[in-house]
Amino acid sequence: MAHRDMSEVTRIAFVRSEVTVPPIVYEAASRFFAAYIANEKVTNENEAAMFEKAVGQALELAITTEKILAISEKPAI
Repeated sequence: MAHRDMSEVTRIAFVRSEVTVPPIVYEAASRFFAAYIANEKVTNENEAAMFEKAVGQALELAITTEKILAISEKPAI
């Protein structure tokens, strides 16, 4: 179960690790999900699966962005 504190970050406790999800990931996931709804891709039967897909895409986007930024910030040798 997720624990919410009063900060702008939600921490989700897993078995032995903790993940911090920035608010921008939630915003991206909601936009992906809204786009699926607008394009009539979400039904009562697949709503949970489409929500998981939207969250997965938002996380993938965030991770890829972090990797690209980390590479671009490395000093040239």
